[in-house]
Amino acid sequence: MTVWLKRGLGLVVGLLLLVTIGGWWGLQPRGEGEEQVFVVNRGESVRSISQRLEQVGLIRNQWVFLAYLYFKNQLSQIQAGSFRLSPQNSVAEIVTQLRQGRLDQWLTVLEGWRREEIAREISKNFSLEPQAFLRASRGKEGYLFPDSYLIPIETSAEKIVKIMTDNFDKKWRSLAGQARQRNLTQHQVVVLASLVEREAKLEEDRALVAGILIKRWRAGWPLQVDATVQFVKAGRRCNFSEKSCNWWPRVTKADLKTLDSPYNTYLNPGLPPGPICNPSLSALKAVVNYQDSDYWFYLSDAQGKIHFARTLEEHQRNIEKYIDQT
Repeated sequence: MTVWLKRGLGLVVGLLLLVTIGGWWGLQPRGEGEEQVFVVNRGESVRSISQRLEQVGLIRNQWVFLAYLYFKNQLSQIQAGSFRLSPQNSVAEIVTQLRQGRLDQWLTVLEGWRREEIAREISKNFSLEPQAFLRASRGKEGYLFPDSYLIPIETSAEKIVKIMTDNFDKKWRSLAGQARQRNLTQHQVVVLASLVEREAKLEEDRALVAGILIKRWRAGWPLQVDATVQFVKAGRRCNFSEKSCNWWPRVTKADLKTLDSPYNTYLNPGLPPGPICNPSLSALKAVVNYQDSDYWFYLSDAQGKIHFARTLEEHQRNIEKYIDQT
């Protein structure tokens, strides 16, 4: 064996030894600092998680942490949520916590969902039956603020409702003054915002749609909002024994005329008795900042584009042009 070959082999062995020692060192507890709550966000990459673990002093080295996950085939097993972690724990112990020991988990409530849709989502992620949430949230439709929440794993339906309604109350404080200036009560704003949420998908349309609804309401006209009829129709057809249900079904011309309910704004003038969904901050803002116009009518085509009209004749032409008359 030549001298150069011996030197090369020695270098390789030395590097392997350093890597082994470095890997072993990186897997050991950091040892300094106190226990802390660490939050893993929904959809966060393991690279980002490892970087943050090192930054906050919970592990020695992010690359060793990633290598451990890779060789243990656990790269996809870290949960989203919050965890109580300590730098006194080894990488193996921290990984076990991140896979099994979360304190809270994420719940995302989408804008425009009704209570039943929220109940269904909660039942997928927590040990709660949909009916438990429906009982706890009775009378709270419209006030269950759409957002992403970290919810304790062991919780009650009542606590989830309080978290969501407290969030609504916090958002409402910034809008209350504007509502008073427009001579609107909180209940009126929330009801109108729930209609706007379901009727106008684009931000730029919402204040104008809100202005039309408020003008029709104050003039004593029927609002003629299809989403209120959807609310009634689904409420009578859907139940939780089904694996899935369309809580916003297509309504027909016959539905508008025959579904007897105070929520049917084709048959009854004025606002419906309550909100039909849980509106976003965008929809709430659109109502308290509603835009006056010459328009009295609007409709949405199949792509969600709003078409406005000043007269019934103009509106009828839009119906014939953009709406299926089945």
